[in-house]
Order: sequence, then C-alpha cells, then structure tokens
Amino acid sequence: MRQAEGAGGEEKQGEKRMAEHIPSCLPCFPCLSEPYWASVLVYPGGQYDMFRPHSQRYKINFAENKGFVKLALKEEVPIIPVISVGAHGTLIVLCDCYDLVKQLHQLGLPWLYQIDPGIFPIYLGLPWGLSIGPLPNIPLPVQIHTRVCRPITFERYGQDAAKDRNYVNDCYELVYNQMQEELNQLVRDTQKSP
Repeated sequence: MRQAEGAGGEEKQGEKRMAEHIPSCLPCFPCLSEPYWASVLVYPGGQYDMFRPHSQRYKINFAENKGFVKLALKEEVPIIPVISVGAHGTLIVLCDCYDLVKQLHQLGLPWLYQIDPGIFPIYLGLPWGLSIGPLPNIPLPVQIHTRVCRPITFERYGQDAAKDRNYVNDCYELVYNQMQEELNQLVRDTQKSP
C-alpha cells in the first residue's frame, strides 16, 4: 500500500505525479493518485446494470467491465462490495430494445444529444407510465436494502498484476461470485422480514 506524502517540497512532487498519472487513467474512472486520497464508489455495470430487465433484478451485471478490477490492482486497494435489493422496483424495466434502436440509428435516426446510450429500455414508471429510452423518471416508492460486504483482497497487486489478463479475469470472477452470493443472501434475508 502507498503512504500519503507530507507537506512542503514533497507536495510539488506529488502534484507532478498526479499530472503524469491523469493520461494513464482508465476511461470512465476518476483518477486515484497521491496526494488525493479518497474512497471511490464504482458501478461497474453502469447503465447496463441500472436498466437490466426486472426479471434479472437479483443478478449481478457488470456488463463484462473489468476496469474496476484493474484499477484496484493498480492502486493496490481491496474492493469493498456494496449491494442492494429493491432499487429495481423503483422502475420496472420490461426489456431492452437497444439492438432495434441501433439499427434505426444506422438508418439515420439521430441519438438524443448525439450520445449512444448503449441501452434503450421499455419500462413502467412515473410520470410517463409505459415509456422508452433512458428518460428521467420519478422513482416508485419502495424499500431499498443495502449491505456493505467484507472487503475482497487479491493475492497480487501492482502494475504487472493489472496487466495480466488471466489474473484480471480470475479476480473479476472472484468479485462477481462473491457479490452474487452476498446478493442471494440479502434477497433471502429481505424476503424473510415483514
């Protein structure tokens, strides 16, 4: 693990390292480097997890994104999983029709704000009722149960570990499987409570 730097001349050196570190950061992740220590909450599945169909609400979905594992290995930090049950009840996603909308885009239909959303759900929610696309909505009132799980540590850390594709895949599977087990337990626990 890295140690935080002191004040004075070392601070300028830390700022230089931060500037050197920024170009090498993984896309879509905040840059973590000395002297700016902070906890970072990462949602590896992003919009794919958020808008997954309601029938898959109890399944971990990282959308095969492994950047969070590489970042943890590179920065030599454990992963502390945070899971929740109930959030997918705030919006009932029936299906994702992204493939169809992507074909329409290729035929000339522009993306909203010129951004490819990667998903295009059909869902039930407020205030629109039946709606399409990743539009803003008012969440339905539901209970959300959240659990902070025990940290997941790995055998190796550092740049070499983060570049080892097989090792990253193994770490990814470890995180995925442990989080799925924890989610399954949280589902059982919440279904027991009144």
